[in-house]
Amino acid sequence: MRHNSSPEFAGLASHSFVWVVERELHTTIFEKFRAHAPKHLVTGMRDGVDQPFLQYLRDAGGLALGQMFKILKGSNSMPDPLIRSFVEWLRRERPGFSAAFQKIPAERINRRRNREDHADIRMITPDEAATMAEDCRKLLKLIFPN
Repeated sequence: MRHNSSPEFAGLASHSFVWVVERELHTTIFEKFRAHAPKHLVTGMRDGVDQPFLQYLRDAGGLALGQMFKILKGSNSMPDPLIRSFVEWLRRERPGFSAAFQKIPAERINRRRNREDHADIRMITPDEAATMAEDCRKLLKLIFPN
């Protein structure tokens, strides 16, 4: 990928890797939690909660990759009972996931994904695409440890 490919292929490769990561995080973590989320926390009036997360849990919206990363990165420090419920569920269902996720360069993945998806003027380079593939592989190994 680094030597003989054109820049537009680097962007396409980056987009493809991130699409897989986004899809797998959605289906293996967030959809499963939605099925087990405490109904009294989801249906009650909620101030101060992450609104995209709440809307997602109410089946009234989706979660973008950056929103999922924000919840996973900040979940241990968010005081909201719904987020705490998510953290507890994640600890039970996927022990070690939260701690290991903190080591994933999520901001870099999301920044490059946004650059590619939103037609940023500076295209993804082949070296950046290779790094993106590496970062995504690390996250996929975390999602699928075996």
